[in-house]
Amino acid sequence: MMFKKLTCLYALALFPALSAVSAENHALEATACPDGYAETQVQWECSYLSVPEDHAKPDGKQIKIFVAKAKSRSSTPVADPVLFAGTSIGGKIAEMIPVLFPLYPDFTKDRDFIMYDHRGVGKSMPNLECPEIDEAHNKDFGKDISIEEHVKHEVDAVNACGVRLGKDNNLNVYNTEQTALDMEAIRKAFGYEKINIFSYSYATYLTLTYMRKFPAHIRSVIMDSAIPSDIWLYSNLLAAQVNSLNSVFDNCKADADCNAKYPKLQNAYSAIIQRLDKAPLKLAVKNPHCAEGAQCDAVEIPVNDNLFSGYIVNELFTANPIPRLPKLIYETYKEDYNGLIEAINEQQAGGHVIGTSWGRYYSTVCHDMVDSENKETIEKSIEMYSWVGLPYYQPAVLGGEIKNMCNQWVSSTAAKEQDMPVHSDLPVLIMQGEYDPYAPPVWGKHISETLPNSHFYVMKGLTHVTVLGEPCPISIAEQFIADPNKEPETSCIGK
Repeated sequence: MMFKKLTCLYALALFPALSAVSAENHALEATACPDGYAETQVQWECSYLSVPEDHAKPDGKQIKIFVAKAKSRSSTPVADPVLFAGTSIGGKIAEMIPVLFPLYPDFTKDRDFIMYDHRGVGKSMPNLECPEIDEAHNKDFGKDISIEEHVKHEVDAVNACGVRLGKDNNLNVYNTEQTALDMEAIRKAFGYEKINIFSYSYATYLTLTYMRKFPAHIRSVIMDSAIPSDIWLYSNLLAAQVNSLNSVFDNCKADADCNAKYPKLQNAYSAIIQRLDKAPLKLAVKNPHCAEGAQCDAVEIPVNDNLFSGYIVNELFTANPIPRLPKLIYETYKEDYNGLIEAINEQQAGGHVIGTSWGRYYSTVCHDMVDSENKETIEKSIEMYSWVGLPYYQPAVLGGEIKNMCNQWVSSTAAKEQDMPVHSDLPVLIMQGEYDPYAPPVWGKHISETLPNSHFYVMKGLTHVTVLGEPCPISIAEQFIADPNKEPETSCIGK
């Protein structure tokens, strides 16, 4: 890992670091909750909270944050709620609550549970959607075009969206720091003295920012699939995915039955990558753009080494990949592509469980995560791990265009302190999935090293976001929230 105390993910912030929201109590404006909330068996209250678009200018333009509170089922709830800080960058969480909430730990047994859509996302206003990007992806789907053409289409779409959104919105302020200040505004609006924070994926990076700014208002923190603030994300992402694949290879080799059926699994995988690099496949798959109920012909898509690697990484987001994934790799190695076609169809049908507001995604990535990156650091990582292919890399990054795009998207970058490790005595629970291809266990361990009152666990057999419907991490989280100063009972791990 290229852990690094960054001098600054963004060399010079063009506005001073913000440390507090404005003093006035922001009013909550009641609104109807989305369809499906009543089916979660708890009582929800939904509202909009008006906050400054730029917290450094409290009297300037206001935006609206969608907030939903699930009331505790207890007649005597404790005073500190759980504030769900969110998921992925640009992830639209409000629309997914009817699906996701029943999979979370039972926080409402004793306390209120509050969630919100991040600024620029989902039901919050404005919603920084980028249909240009989705249209570009749809047009390229199934076409045998060069990576250079694909990069150009991606870059053109991102730039067009940025120009359009930038006319009415200050894209410099749809970032992590401003969202942390939104969290503080939510706490103040509800009148809570202390909160417990629950987050996963990118929102753990956001949580670290809130911990740095407002420690006095935190009772405890749960971070699942945690992402450190002091790494080069894109340069380390391939290493994270290699770690995940190596866990599959090693655990299959250590399992007598798996090793007998799929011997020398890593060699088989490497052979596939080399073969597809020289001669990409053409596979007939279901048309993911076919209207529901319509009869559509299959569409032929090219599958090269990088696309195959990407499909395998996507499979790693499903828990307990052994023996399912070794079987898929070995069948592909033996030139039996039925399993691969089935996997592609399932991935395309499901899409991203949580939709993405791409305008918020690029505003955050460009402001918080790209300035320290450069084509050389990414290419060095690619060279080091060339045997794995290049999964999970956006074409614009591979083409060395991400910084040029970001220079057009934002004109300011994150303050220096945002790039530093967080040192805190707060009680923190960190759980990482053994097979997580996006936030590997070593990242959670790294975060815990500056948090002396943290509990860090690797959840065997699990992957990104361990708590979703999984009894063991749910039990650990519920024990921790009940008494964050007591070591949870963890004998369930690996069983």
